[in-house]
Amino acid sequence: MSITLVADKPTQFNNINPAYLSDGGIVFASDRPLNPAPCTL
Repeated sequence: MSITLVADKPTQFNNINPAYLSDGGIVFASDRPLNPAPCTL
């Protein structure tokens, strides 16, 4: 297994929720919104 940096990932968002796959891999959910506009709430 290796950890790979995501190219051009915005620095103001984080990969915060790991999920472990059945094949041994790991994926992360990000706190980046689907719409790239900043949150206005």
